[in-house]
Amino acid sequence: MKKLLFALTTSVLLSAVLVVPSFAQSRLDLTVYPAVVEQEITPGTPSRFLLQFRNNSNVLINGKIKVADYVISDKQGTPILVDDKQMSLKYAASKWITPLNTEVAVPANDYVAVNVSVNPPDEIGPCGHYAIVYFEPFELSPIGAENQATKSESSIINKIGALINLKSKSKDCKQDMSIMGFTVPQFLEYGPVKVTFDLFNKGDVHISPVGTVTAKNILSSEVDSVTIKEQRIFPETAKAYEASVGQKYMIGRYSITLQGKYGDSNLPFMQTMYVLVFPWKVATIIALAIIILIIIGKSMYKGLVVKEATLEEEIKEERKEIEKLKSELKKRD
Repeated sequence: MKKLLFALTTSVLLSAVLVVPSFAQSRLDLTVYPAVVEQEITPGTPSRFLLQFRNNSNVLINGKIKVADYVISDKQGTPILVDDKQMSLKYAASKWITPLNTEVAVPANDYVAVNVSVNPPDEIGPCGHYAIVYFEPFELSPIGAENQATKSESSIINKIGALINLKSKSKDCKQDMSIMGFTVPQFLEYGPVKVTFDLFNKGDVHISPVGTVTAKNILSSEVDSVTIKEQRIFPETAKAYEASVGQKYMIGRYSITLQGKYGDSNLPFMQTMYVLVFPWKVATIIALAIIILIIIGKSMYKGLVVKEATLEEEIKEERKEIEKLKSELKKRD
């Protein structure tokens, strides 16, 4: 465990430069291509791959090509360098990998190609095996009287390499995955709906799940759908995901469904949860406004009814007076 912790302090940069399948860069202004090597191997059968280290600076860089194992310690997929051949790691591959050139000079604004051989044994255990091939310059940054933390940072800065992901051709790879911590809010005032979940690889080879998060209304009509980020998940590790689905103005009960596939056989995965979206503040204001309008309307209506009744009484009285006057006039005649 102490060796793993030591490895953590000396390899954090690799997480920033190696997990993306494109050119990676350090403060040396050195890049490696490809940053990730995916290769199928046959137990007992040698194979090779090629790496290119490019020097983007105006000075010559001399260094060594080294190989180390790595482990994944977090849900972000950060590779931890384990440069200790004595450690027994279940998915290690560094002992099988040998650079044909261990010392190289990378000319200014140019590159060198490094051939790397892979010699797997007849029995390789799990289906997936992993290592890092990296470049380390002979001359590091001046350290002087700096503290140990700065020394560690200096050694980190001066490593650049590629992740090597090996998969056995002749083994029946175990591909199994589960959804963990699928979290959707139970109630929201406004959308969109934020979804978080982990995908845990229970197999013995890395996988790259693909899928979507979909929101449907109470009528089962699709409101919105987003694609989850495609990421490698290494054996016996979990990867954290986030998604945001829907619009700001939503009302009602919605189903939020995560579904997709993974592995060589496109194995399916799916999980659904529900959320109630209701803008209660706006609804309260509208309801109060309607109540006030009803009260005012009733008051006005009552006023009109009373006034109309009063006018009718006055008209009746006036008619009586007119009839009375007519009767008196007739009597005079």
